[in-house]
Amino acid sequence: FFRGGGAPAVTMSVQLDEEPKTKVNIQANECKVKGSKFIEKMKINDRLKIKVKTSLEQEQEKLKASSDLDIWCEIVPPFHLLPKSLLEKTCNAVLRTTLKTLLKSFMNELSADYKLWSTDTTYREERAKRSLTKTV
Repeated sequence: FFRGGGAPAVTMSVQLDEEPKTKVNIQANECKVKGSKFIEKMKINDRLKIKVKTSLEQEQEKLKASSDLDIWCEIVPPFHLLPKSLLEKTCNAVLRTTLKTLLKSFMNELSADYKLWSTDTTYREERAKRSLTKTV
């Protein structure tokens, strides 16, 4: 599958919920795999649907992150010969580990970015210029 040189392309949205507790929700609105003729030939994007939502909230002096991941995929040969329960358990274990690793990396980068943002006025101004404008 990945020998074709594919890469994920994700469109994300960020929403702030303030009730009952302030929470930032980051949601993948569209997830596609792009980048090769192999992916197009196999119609990977027709065979795979991914929904991801990560929520960030403050708990005492720490930032807590939790994610919901929902994946649907078509089972293609030769995998259709394996029991569905085995495929689900294997995929769930791989995805859980992958998501945990990605979330840890994201939280470390977010923490480093916040520390720089909170102490460097120039950096804060540059970030504000790059932010998307929200229309109400």
